[in-house]
Amino acid sequence: MKKKTHWTWRVWLILPLFALLSLMIGGKARAAVDEATLQGLASTDFSVRINAIEAVGASGGDAARRLIAALEAGQLGVADGRVVLLQDTAVVDAASGAVLDIDAAGVDTLRLNNRVRRALATANAALDLESGARAVRLAAAQTLRDNASETVLAVLERALDTEPDDSIREIILQAAARVNLAAPEAAKRLKAVSALGQSADAAVITLLSPFVEQDNGVWREP
Repeated sequence: MKKKTHWTWRVWLILPLFALLSLMIGGKARAAVDEATLQGLASTDFSVRINAIEAVGASGGDAARRLIAALEAGQLGVADGRVVLLQDTAVVDAASGAVLDIDAAGVDTLRLNNRVRRALATANAALDLESGARAVRLAAAQTLRDNASETVLAVLERALDTEPDDSIREIILQAAARVNLAAPEAAKRLKAVSALGQSADAAVITLLSPFVEQDNGVWREP
């Protein structure tokens, strides 16, 4: 009887570890959004804020989704130098999730403009690229193809390894290639040109034009 009890105790001890490992292998366990990115959301420099919004989307996970949703809803702001969420009448620290003793009326909510809205669309697309629904992944891939940036490149490359649908994978490949066309490394640019070379899309042809032009017999792109 003692042996059975001992074995049962071991099983209950190990099961949570297997559950955590499964989450990590499946890519669902994600760290909270880092402090530097959170502070970037509150920056008065819109370029910094745009990069931070896209970085939140690229980080993935539930915490990122809550931040993006709060910003879209006008419920993300700054109070006492920290980024906070407005939840009904409560003010919540975005980093720790702790409820703060701050009056909601004193929160300076972050405003939206067209640049921020485009960045939000990119962030949402980055979050949706690993969705279980094909239609959602397709829409996300199309958005990222048209608004790809260095910030979401890691998301695109990760999706290339896991996307089962060939047509969606092709769109993701184009999105990653568009980013790599501006890479400082010639090898990355060459790989991007190769990936986009078969496209008949007018926008893609325009992107590739500098790679097939010459100045006085010398190729512009080495």
